[in-house]
Amino acid sequence: MKRKLKIEADSDCSKRYKHCPPSKVRLKGQWLRQLGFEPGQYVELTVISRGVLELRLCCSNPATPSAEFGIAAMRLDHAIAADEARRKAGL
Repeated sequence: MKRKLKIEADSDCSKRYKHCPPSKVRLKGQWLRQLGFEPGQYVELTVISRGVLELRLCCSNPATPSAEFGIAAMRLDHAIAADEARRKAGL
């Protein structure tokens, strides 16, 4: 099953993102339940490579994201910001 979703700019930007507002993707619809994702469940997001994410159900109830996830997300944010800067500069 394939779905096309739009990457959106997050309108609730905090001051730490003043140079590069964060992006977000919202997943919603009955198709999530059909695939086994029920409300209240936790998921784990893994960055496989640039532009590739994996979403899996978690068995546990994580209180905070793992350090690895935070580092991967930060690297991805920086890579996206660098690409946008290069694109604006016409490189």
